[in-house]
Amino acid sequence: MAIRTSTLDAVNQMLSCVGGAAVVTLDNDNPEIAAAVAILEETTRAVLSEGWNFNTEQDYPFPPNNSQEILVPDNLLSFAVSFEKHGSDYLIVERLGKFYNKLAHTYKFSETIYADVVFGFGFEECPQPFKEYITARASRVYASRLVASKEQVELISQDEAVCRALCVTYDADTGKPTVFGLETGQATYISYLPFRTLAR
Repeated sequence: MAIRTSTLDAVNQMLSCVGGAAVVTLDNDNPEIAAAVAILEETTRAVLSEGWNFNTEQDYPFPPNNSQEILVPDNLLSFAVSFEKHGSDYLIVERLGKFYNKLAHTYKFSETIYADVVFGFGFEECPQPFKEYITARASRVYASRLVASKEQVELISQDEAVCRALCVTYDADTGKPTVFGLETGQATYISYLPFRTLAR
């Protein structure tokens, strides 16, 4: 028996929550399966966008290319320019898939830009606790869209809450945050992260 959850395992769990039969392949010609896969991908992005220890990095380097532009990687969900490295020299946002400096009104950069980043990964690249949480959350969303049973959705929500708690524990164990909120490898104190305060 496989210990780690695959995409097929997750889809079958989502189908079971609405009384669907298990499948052996992910046939996107089947509308129910296609919807489940789409919701699983959507949920994976949403969960990872919160920024957990396993998909965040501090002071990640972004060197400019030969055109002095910095292209945004496809798997970059969000970023914040490192204050420790650059102070208030830049005010960078993403435009047209590139870094844009609003202070200088330009896409051109003459040096490597360092940023605190949140990366996105595919479902099967996530740690197991997050696979279970994403699957439970996707199951709730899938059930809420396909069935009109409030009780069923509430039952799934209870499983989702348990799985999220395990993710928070996993995140704390791997990040080793101090009482000041600093995690392993982090030298700059970040005073307020809304999702950590409200959602967790």
